[in-house]
Amino acid sequence: MLDDGYNPKRTIKNMNELIKKYKVLGIIGNVGTPTGVVAMPIAIQNRVLFFAPFTGASALRPYPPNRYVFHYRASYYEEIKYLLDEIFTYTNIKPTEVAFFTQKDAYGDEIFRAGLSVLKEHGLQEEEEVIHVRYPRNTFYVKEAAARILRMNPPPRVIVLGGTYSSCSRFIKILREYGFKGIFVSVSFIGGEALASIAKKEPLAGEGVIISQVVPYFDKNLPLVRRYLKDLKMLEPEKKPTLVSLEGYIAASILVKALKKIKGDITRESIVDAFESLGRFDIGIGVPLSFSSEDHQASHYVWATVIKDGKVIPFDFREFSYEAGRE
Repeated sequence: MLDDGYNPKRTIKNMNELIKKYKVLGIIGNVGTPTGVVAMPIAIQNRVLFFAPFTGASALRPYPPNRYVFHYRASYYEEIKYLLDEIFTYTNIKPTEVAFFTQKDAYGDEIFRAGLSVLKEHGLQEEEEVIHVRYPRNTFYVKEAAARILRMNPPPRVIVLGGTYSSCSRFIKILREYGFKGIFVSVSFIGGEALASIAKKEPLAGEGVIISQVVPYFDKNLPLVRRYLKDLKMLEPEKKPTLVSLEGYIAASILVKALKKIKGDITRESIVDAFESLGRFDIGIGVPLSFSSEDHQASHYVWATVIKDGKVIPFDFREFSYEAGRE
């Protein structure tokens, strides 16, 4: 097993080994923006499929699309736009009352840039009005960032999170302990179930966080979700379903659908041709997907969840009161 440990330097080594030593036909499900940023060029250079990376970063979505790069999920911009559009629709919160907490890396940069774009769409005039606090990746050094938020008067009413669940939970807990009553929102990368497991033991560390998702919740009325739950129970009955593993299952289902279209030898090039020939298709998640030579992102859909009583559950922004997030 090759594990990069979310370290881009190890990603480079692993990618070269997978492609040159093991002669893989494709790379599927790379986790993270910092790792993806270095992994994707290696795949492209070697003309190897790079499919369904676990990231919504624009840096991994070249336009026009690169022949070898395909995505299942909505982008981070689409996730953040959905979250903030809904907040601005159902509350009286203003763009200048939104702050950002992100890790110091390509992922954090992406979340902040995407967020700024959305805020400008809603009338933000000066970028300097937006507070952006950060912490080093793979650390728990969040106190300085929390202190800066706590010194703000008035405090922000919304904080967009762009970090891992472990670091974000510590940041949230500090702010809640000091009386912060604003809204926390995050894109799907945070890992809702992982954050919820912490919130179950320490409610101040995650209760009420709203998380966008790029997969539908566990709706058993959806054919693919039923298959996912059945297969998970059969293969690993002790494992609980998660939205992250559901995303992986969706990606694998799309791959199988593409492979079934190949007549003849399965090669690096025939797999790419099969992806581009899928057109509009349905795998049973309640929304249509599509691939073509001009569009390499299958889904543009986003769903909302919230952590409540230590669990991730579906969320409807209409549940907000007009004064949501005000001190």
